Amino acid sequence: MRRGSGAFLHGGGWGIGPSRRAIPTLTEAGWALDVVVYGEGEAPAEPGTHRYHRIAPSWRPWRRDESGELGYPPLETMSPEHGPVFVPQPGRTLFDVIEAARVIVSKPGGSTLIDSLAAATPIAFLEPYGPAEAANARLWTRLGGGLDFATWAEHRYSAEALESLHATLARMRRDTPLYLPVFAAASEGERTAGLAGSRGCP
Repeated sequence: MRRGSGAFLHGGGWGIGPSRRAIPTLTEAGWALDVVVYGEGEAPAEPGTHRYHRIAPSWRPWRRDESGELGYPPLETMSPEHGPVFVPQPGRTLFDVIEAARVIVSKPGGSTLIDSLAAATPIAFLEPYGPAEAANARLWTRLGGGLDFATWAEHRYSAEALESLHATLARMRRDTPLYLPVFAAASEGERTAGLAGSRGCP
């Protein structure tokens, strides 16, 4: 798997997952970490050996930029190179960080599964929130895209334990059609059929 050496830790879209609890364990196991923080005071005073990412606090959903585009939320990073300040990362998104990581460590939310498939990055599941997320974890485990964090611990948090999961996800990504072109083609077909039918109406 041609990736960086990092694990990507986040608490889901609302930041409520327990990912930060895994930091000491994975640090001791020798992993470089990319950690998403969500509010003031969540990042350490110094980044140490890890990288901490956040969406720029100035960003507001649905606010358009100077060119009238919505775009992606701007990313800021605190890293050993930057010191104890968050530095803007123009043109880079959190998905870019996910795509470069070897594993996502997170609760199994629906959007996390989508990111996992799109980036072909396996998930090490933390505790799910509710039965829907528990079902997500079972599904992703059965399909070969992830494993429980405790199961990964049995493999001593090795990168080798993730290789087959990455290969499976890469194959799934290759064989899964992109939704928007399929939806657009279906919608066009429905419109064409509707027009054809309307011509036969009295």
